[in-house]
Amino acid sequence: MSLAKKIHLRPEEEIIKIIRSSPLTEWWKYALGLAFLVVTSFFTFWLFARGWWGQIIFAFGIIAGVYIILRAWFFNYHNYLVVTSDRIADISRASWFEEVVSSIGYHDLKDIVVHRRGVFAAIFNYGTLTVETKDKNLVLEIARVRMPQQVQNIILETEEAFRSGLQVKNSERILASFTRLIPDLSEAELTLVDKKIHDQLHKFDATSPEEEVEVL
Repeated sequence: MSLAKKIHLRPEEEIIKIIRSSPLTEWWKYALGLAFLVVTSFFTFWLFARGWWGQIIFAFGIIAGVYIILRAWFFNYHNYLVVTSDRIADISRASWFEEVVSSIGYHDLKDIVVHRRGVFAAIFNYGTLTVETKDKNLVLEIARVRMPQQVQNIILETEEAFRSGLQVKNSERILASFTRLIPDLSEAELTLVDKKIHDQLHKFDATSPEEEVEVL
């Protein structure tokens, strides 16, 4: 299933960034899996010379090594946050066959917290990113994010752009509603609207000469 279908991407909604845990923080799992493969391969001829039980140990070592590496990659790759132009979606893989998808709209966003703990987190610049809602019913969290403060800034900038776009859309809706309302207005109401419009245009005319002088 594509990511767009998984998070039910809406029309005109864009994916800004995908946030995953840094795979470097899981190095010991990859090292353990690789150790199984290397040691098993090193004793290949010796194990096969021991007959069926040696072959079983060889197969177990190879399968264990591949499984450890594959599991580390799978759960790192399939647990992530998706920052879109409208919201933040969380894809959480609890097991091989269980996945939970949840999301927070920017209008419900309260705070974005970066928590960095430990010497390695400071040296390699990774930390836990927590997204909190206003009612605190839902909290999205992803650990060991590379450059978490930069990711935090991207989310905040996207949230600001969303709210600015929302204000523009609200203004457009108000204008459209007002335009449809004009035929139903009385003469007195139209006169009042006309006066307000002329007053506002007069303010624009009053500021125009000053702007031209500054340009010159």
